Amino acid sequence: MKLIGKEIFLAPLKQKDCHTLFKTTEYDPNTELDRPVEYTKEKADEWYEEIQKSQHKTHVRLGIFTSENEVVGDVAIQDIDNNNHSATLGLGIAKLSNRRKGIGYEAMLLIIDYAFNKLNINRLSAETSVINSSAINLLLKLNFKHEGVLRQAKYCHTHYYDIHIFGLLKEDIKKA
Repeated sequence: MKLIGKEIFLAPLKQKDCHTLFKTTEYDPNTELDRPVEYTKEKADEWYEEIQKSQHKTHVRLGIFTSENEVVGDVAIQDIDNNNHSATLGLGIAKLSNRRKGIGYEAMLLIIDYAFNKLNINRLSAETSVINSSAINLLLKLNFKHEGVLRQAKYCHTHYYDIHIFGLLKEDIKKA
């Protein structure tokens, strides 16, 4: 499977891609509460195996690749609930230098289209911490609706943080 956009494409992650993402993921204290897990070969291999176990069952996780075939992140449809036609979305861009350049936006457009039109999903949800203004702005740009706040739902670095909940319905795309 390969989803092709204008500047990027989405494709299944290979084991080497998982290692690359683990090694290159950078921490931004302005938008992220949790630091990336420190790279080890074992942790990258475990992540790859986890992906394989749930791929196309409860999750669809794809790498984000540049036109030069460089893996720069991953995007996922997670917690797929076939009974309720719902799922959650996740996105990660590894290097700080690749963030806020439209890569995440294009990847999300591709994966949202896939979820609604190939997986017959009706509702997608996403959540992010109160400090991640980039993710909040991205979700609003994608026409997600802010549905609420889980107050003090995340404890990190001796503080409690609110988590914002967003939702997107298939019919929201048709209206846009």
